[in-house]
Amino acid sequence: MTYLPGSLISARGREWIVQPSEPDLPEGTLRLRPLSGTADDEFLLDPNLEPDVRSASFPPPDPEQAGTYVQALHLRNALRLSLRTGAGPFRCFGNLAFSPRAYQLVPLMMALRQKNVRLLIADDVGIGKTIEAGLILRELLDRGEIRRAAVLCPASLVSQWITELAIHFHIQAQAVTSVSAASLERKMTGNESIFDYYPFTVVSLDYIKSDRNAGRFEQTAPEFIIVDEAHSCTQLGGGKQLRWQLVNKLADNSSRHMLFVTATPHSGNQTGFANLLSLLHQQFRELAEPGDHTEQRRELARYFVQRRRADLNEWKDDDAFPKREISEVTYRLDGPWKTFLTDVLAYCRKLLKGHGTTSGRDYVYWYATLGLLRCASSSPAAAELALQNRLTANEESDEAQGENADESRVVDFEEAESSDTAPAVVISANAELKALLQQARDLAERKDDPKLACLIKLLKDELLYGKPGFRPIIFCRFVATANYVAKALQKSFKDYAVTAITGEQDVDARNAALELLVDNPKHILVATDCLAEGLNVQKDFDAVVHYDLLWNPSRHQQREGRVDRFGQHSPTVRCALLYGQDNPIDGMVLKVISRKAKQISDALGVSVSVPADDKRVSLAILQAALFKQEENQPSQQLMLFSEEQLNAGNEALKDLETLQATWEDAANKEKANRTIFAQRSLKPEDVMPEWHKVEGAFGSQDDIRNFVIGSLAEMGVKANEPDKRGTISLPLAGVQPFLQERLRDLGIDIAKPYRVCFDSKGDARAETLTRSHPFVAQLASSVLENALEDTGTQGFFCRCATAVSPDISVITRVFLLRLRHRLEISLRAGAPARTMIVEEASAIAVKGVRNPEWITDVESVEKLLHVIPSSNLTGEAVRFQLDKAMAFIGDNNAVLEDYAAGRARQLLSDHRRVRDAAGATGTYAVIPILPVDIMGAFVLLPEEE
Repeated sequence: MTYLPGSLISARGREWIVQPSEPDLPEGTLRLRPLSGTADDEFLLDPNLEPDVRSASFPPPDPEQAGTYVQALHLRNALRLSLRTGAGPFRCFGNLAFSPRAYQLVPLMMALRQKNVRLLIADDVGIGKTIEAGLILRELLDRGEIRRAAVLCPASLVSQWITELAIHFHIQAQAVTSVSAASLERKMTGNESIFDYYPFTVVSLDYIKSDRNAGRFEQTAPEFIIVDEAHSCTQLGGGKQLRWQLVNKLADNSSRHMLFVTATPHSGNQTGFANLLSLLHQQFRELAEPGDHTEQRRELARYFVQRRRADLNEWKDDDAFPKREISEVTYRLDGPWKTFLTDVLAYCRKLLKGHGTTSGRDYVYWYATLGLLRCASSSPAAAELALQNRLTANEESDEAQGENADESRVVDFEEAESSDTAPAVVISANAELKALLQQARDLAERKDDPKLACLIKLLKDELLYGKPGFRPIIFCRFVATANYVAKALQKSFKDYAVTAITGEQDVDARNAALELLVDNPKHILVATDCLAEGLNVQKDFDAVVHYDLLWNPSRHQQREGRVDRFGQHSPTVRCALLYGQDNPIDGMVLKVISRKAKQISDALGVSVSVPADDKRVSLAILQAALFKQEENQPSQQLMLFSEEQLNAGNEALKDLETLQATWEDAANKEKANRTIFAQRSLKPEDVMPEWHKVEGAFGSQDDIRNFVIGSLAEMGVKANEPDKRGTISLPLAGVQPFLQERLRDLGIDIAKPYRVCFDSKGDARAETLTRSHPFVAQLASSVLENALEDTGTQGFFCRCATAVSPDISVITRVFLLRLRHRLEISLRAGAPARTMIVEEASAIAVKGVRNPEWITDVESVEKLLHVIPSSNLTGEAVRFQLDKAMAFIGDNNAVLEDYAAGRARQLLSDHRRVRDAAGATGTYAVIPILPVDIMGAFVLLPEEE
């Protein structure tokens, strides 16, 4: 026989739903899913080799197995929570563990417009780019358009992507790094590649970019690729050449779906920006060049979405983000601390005497000076370490190699993953240098560091002990400073756990240290910028202190974006910037860069990278700070400078003034561009009604909470009262045997209380239960199976029940239905249609007996299902009412078929509305599969007067 997709068959002693076949399956092979199972339980069967394969029908509820009304309602929620292939226009909803915000659906709508997805998602830090990219991946997967996918990202973000995909999108991916690759290969058979054997992977860019690995990856790469921190793959030089070559070759395959994700698409590097745009389409490379490209920018808007917080106001998602409070905190040096900085400045001026240019051999001296000043401003520990080093160029035959190797340790315009170790700072040792080294050592042992005192006062007065108390991250520029600060805070705050995380640790060590720290409810983290990009810690921290002033405002935003982002629990985050009043370097950076960046952001609502060569900016600041001529500057101090240096200082000031003007002009142009790329033509009201319909069909967070607590109570497990953060302890030791083994398979120790919450902003140490959480999925599956089993009256859950309620005026029968439809999609004219089986849990009611009134609208039926029972009937009366109800629905099968056809028409309308809102092409058809499954029958009776 030929079994159509969606039909029921019986085989091997159970019932199955026939799924659409796949092109690579042998002819006649059936792809089956258990009637009460999910896609994870799919099974292939050859009917020619099976002795007993036949058509089947779903059995109606048996009045002899009636239970209580509460037990029956748990079946209804179990059915909704078990659905994965919902019938609505968004195919992915059944596999999501969260409810996305309206604005996060915009990239998904853009992707639905495209035959092959090419999209650059450049939303601001903290808006939720990972969520937006994951939505597209999950939707294409659930539509059957892709089977494999890979995420390419920096090694530091691999574990985070693995976690995000598993928790939020129900996708179990494998980490592919230099450490894990060999282990993965040992589990494989034959000559398959990792990317053939494992359908979902998260791949370290620096592992896969090598010549040895890149070639094979290009040949076997999945049909869907997400490139995270995409800006780091498009810049030439600086160790990024191989990344660019790999990503560019992957993009050459025009049939491959590719998403590029970055918060900084244009970081001031024109070549990098041009390369990034060319990955979408070669024609967009020209947009990085000067000229009028209005038409091309409009075309680019089909592939590019970029929004800042201000762009989201119209989406009415104000509660999605915390309020950010920013302050500047200053300190003044005195005594030996001031003497040390004064001596370092004098030494640097002498070191640069005779080296007035910033090119050739002089270039080395300038960077040595810059490195020493940055370390001396950071901490005595960083200064001591820097003074002990020798400039790398002295130890290498090629002096230029030394220069280039040292730059990333000095400037901040590199990526956050650049070195956080102290740079080499001297050309040769002398008595003056040795004296500075001894000063730094002496200061490192003292307990009266004015900068540290300023930090400790800030923590005590404003962050830790106030109401509400904050959980801060203190960001430092150098490893030595981070360790120095952490050691001091451990002594000052003995009631807090304090940990330093730096680039000295590998990714696994950082993650382990962070996990151990946040296990303590009172914690302080000290970190370098190795933690400032990509990692999300908003559940455990809500304040940022910039202990060292950076020269790149984008890096400050990256730091603050670790806590000020979508999913932050606290309504307010605090950000504080420390700087030295009498430090000329801090003063110049604050004046020229930091405050100008804030002025542009406040005035225009956008953040714009410094539009100049990073080396020129750094050296201009240094020249201006060291050699600018103040009106009250002592004449004897001026004698330390050559006329060439004094002129250089004055010229540097002019350069910086020009930079600010150019920067503001770039900001105005950027604002105009982002008006196009904010995608304001896509409106939330076009999307959210259909999304909310799907959400209602699958069950809300309140439904999940009621189901978990209520169904466990039916099995004798009573949840403890929630604590002040909404966390509930479930004593699972008493759970029934049919569920115990499943929970153990999930790694849950049922001997211990299971701590859970139902709010995404709840306790970070508790499991947040959502509809696709493994615990909820297993509980729903167990309840559903228990209700469907032929257990007489021994089951904990049931399919039919009666109830007497004061809310009912006339006898009312409610029937719980499972509807299946064939969804046929053709993405473009002439293309073959693709068939999917979709399901929905629904209910229909009828009032009265003699003149029955059918009720089909969702709101009215939902109200009936939530009546409060006041009493139950006796056993014989229960069976009598349920027998009558089942006979009635059997005589009105045509009504159910009409209802299923009406639902199919409504679903088709919903699909078309979302497709039209997205501007997508193609056609849809929704065909009901009959007969309708009657899952449950409830009879509601009025109280007798």
